[in-house]
Order: sequence, then C-alpha cells, then structure tokens
Amino acid sequence: MADETPTTRLMGLLLGGMAAQVARTLAELRLADRMGHDAHRAGDLAASAGVAADALERLLRAAATLDLAVLEPDGRFRLTDLGARLGDGPGGFGPIARNYAGDDIWQSVRGLHETVRGGLPAVTHQLGVGASFDLYARDPALAAEFDASMAAMADATGPVTAAAYPFAGLVIDVGGGVGRLMAQILAAHPQARGLVFDLPPVAEKARAFIAQEGLAGRCEAVGGDAFDAVPGGGDVYVLSAVLHDWPPEAALRLLQSVRRAMTPAARLVLVERVLAEQPAAGVLDRNDAMIDLLMMVRNGGRERTEAQYRDLLAEAGFELLQVIRTAAPRRLIEARPR
Repeated sequence: MADETPTTRLMGLLLGGMAAQVARTLAELRLADRMGHDAHRAGDLAASAGVAADALERLLRAAATLDLAVLEPDGRFRLTDLGARLGDGPGGFGPIARNYAGDDIWQSVRGLHETVRGGLPAVTHQLGVGASFDLYARDPALAAEFDASMAAMADATGPVTAAAYPFAGLVIDVGGGVGRLMAQILAAHPQARGLVFDLPPVAEKARAFIAQEGLAGRCEAVGGDAFDAVPGGGDVYVLSAVLHDWPPEAALRLLQSVRRAMTPAARLVLVERVLAEQPAAGVLDRNDAMIDLLMMVRNGGRERTEAQYRDLLAEAGFELLQVIRTAAPRRLIEARPR
C-alpha cells in the first residue's frame, strides 16, 4: 500500500497483540453467535450483550480493520465470513480465540525474553510452574477452557486429517484426548477400528464420548501413561499435536515407547506442523514460527522441520517415509519401524 512504510509496518507488529485481543473479545461476548450474518447497530448489540455501546462500536470498528467485520453505509455492522468463524458452533474458533489470547498464555508469552536468555519455559518465570499442564492440573476452569479449544481445533482440522491418509485395521491414537479425531477417522474409514489411549481420567471421558458418537462397537478407550507403555497390536499409531508439547528428550522417550509397541508392519502417523527449512515472510510460515515459540514458552516443546523430524524418528528407531500436505496447518508424517 502507498501509505505503508517501515515505521507503520513495525507499529503494526507491535500492535499485533491488540488484534488478538479484539478477536478474543468478540469471542468472549459471543458476538458471532449473536450477529449471525445480519447487520446490526452497535447500540442494539450492546443492549442485548449487556455491554457499553460506545466501547462496543469502537471494538467493531477495530474489527473492520482486521477483516472481521464491515461497517455498512447506514452505520450498522456485520461480520465477514472470517469474523463469523469466531462463534462456538461446529468449526467455530471462539474457544480457540479465548484460549490462545487468554490471560495465562499471554502471561507466558510476556516472558519470551526470559526464555531466550535462560532457556527455561516462560511459565516457570511468569507463573511458577514447570509446564502449562501443571496449570491445568490445579485449575479446573482453565483446563476446561483448554479442552474446549483443543476440541474446536480437532473439529476444524480433523476431517482433513482423516481424509489425508488410508487409515485401516486397528488405529491407536496415542494421547488422543476424548476421541474427537478418532471419531472423524472412523467416520471417513468405515472398515477401520479404533483405540484411544490417554491418561486414565481422560480415557474415562473418551469412553463417554465414544458411546455418545455411537462408536462403542468399533472403538474403545484405554488409560495409561504413554511414556511407560503403549498398547500393542495396532496397525496405525497416531500422535496428533503431541510431540510438539515436549522437550526433545521427552519426545524421544515417547517415540521409543511407541516403537516398542509396534510390529514391523505397523505404521506411525504424526500429525504436526512442519517448519519451513527456509522461513519466508507470510502468514503460513509466520503462524508455524509463532506456535513454535508458544510451545517453547509454555512447555519447553518445539515445532520441527522435516529434517529434524527425520533425525528424531531415526534416533527413536523409525524411518520417515513421507510428509503429506493437507489443507489444514498440520501435516501427516508417516514412518515405519526400522
């Protein structure tokens, strides 16, 4: 643009946190669900939402600069298709916005400079815990917000993941949560069977979800610690957005545990972001890099390049076979035991 200068570009970067809070506030107020695809006056919306009319109008004006809303000539606001995705319905990013721009994550991100200086996750400096999972263990409300965000992410990306690979036989989802990805895999592959493996309290929730989805005849949930042992007998072992949570040593131990459970004919499918070998300016590489930093400050985890995955898998006893691109941010990394 003609009015874009190095100064305005840098200011845009420095004000990026405000943009995240605009999206979060739209989600907190459930405005996507209130507005639908219709145009509304800010005053009417404010009355129904119980918020200040002038402040809401200014919020929506800011949303318009982010392509989340449009200000009509008659003074009414409507959401764009992008803004409408901040709802809580199927495929909605509302829970993700409330989590990613939430207070505990922002406190962690605020300590990025400390992590870069000393190498420890920022949650240690900022919140006094070793990793984000410690926060969820002590705060049920925060854990519920995180679970809702992960469920929304699975709903948004799961169908693409399920369609990208020929899942067959017994599919074991290690760290599979309540089973949302598994449900999508089984829906896309009617001949496959499933087993969701996670910590015992999570597996209990998974059994209820599996029954709710009518999949009890094709799927079960088993509780345990994947670092100790993983169920054997699987044809495909899936780890979706699991490895990036852990520091390198722990990621290696987890892969080695899975390797011990696998037969030579079984396959491993990692569902993870894959960093560009040569990062470029642009939203895709930027998102991957920002998530990499988030994993660093939250858990000491990391995203990886294809070469880094190849090396990690080889150390754990695997051969990387292929990396499958999908329409979702994550890719499928297929490997086999060596």
